[in-house]
Amino acid sequence: MRTLVLIDGQNLYRLAMRAYGPDSPYHWPSYDVVKLAHALASTTPGRTVCEIRFYTGVPSQSQNAHWHRFWNNKLRALGRQGVYVYRGRLNSSGQNMQEKGVDVSLALDLAHITEMVGNFAAHLTRDEMAYGAQERGLNWGSIRAPDELVDEGHLNDRGFWVEVPNPELDRSFKYPGPAGIYNGSPWRISRRAPLIGEHNEEIYCGELGLQRTELAYLAESGVV
Repeated sequence: MRTLVLIDGQNLYRLAMRAYGPDSPYHWPSYDVVKLAHALASTTPGRTVCEIRFYTGVPSQSQNAHWHRFWNNKLRALGRQGVYVYRGRLNSSGQNMQEKGVDVSLALDLAHITEMVGNFAAHLTRDEMAYGAQERGLNWGSIRAPDELVDEGHLNDRGFWVEVPNPELDRSFKYPGPAGIYNGSPWRISRRAPLIGEHNEEIYCGELGLQRTELAYLAESGVV
């Protein structure tokens, strides 16, 4: 499965600093973007990196000559490795520098990717899209109408549907089963759904304290 990896350079640097602590020797953005991208892709079997996009802000020469030179050299090296590089500018406010345009560029690229996927999906059926994505390790599913779910392969394979006898009608009905498979505390349907008014006496008399004559009066009046 071909994988596109998008990396926000400054956020990656901040997270690395946070992970290793403020007193760690990691105070230089020396991460290897290409190795990181391939490591991320390898977490799912069958994924191969088709493209890497790296986004970061770069200070101007007047803002910080050292980091201006460092980032330009690093980004040129990434470009020679085939990495798509976006250089955002930094606005200076006192001692703090803030990226401008990086998040917007990321959002525009993601919107473009979403549009491409949408155009591709428009030529496939619902099941072709869902099953094709699942075969490639994506957690995708399809939305189905209730009547379609009865014969859905996945639900049948896991024994989701349960045949429940209904003696009054001398037949069985298919009921939805457990939402999950609980090995330690198995869940099961104990009986059919109640009939209309089947438990009126139990509830109104047993639980609420009405007399049977009062319940009969409510029934004759059409209240229950």
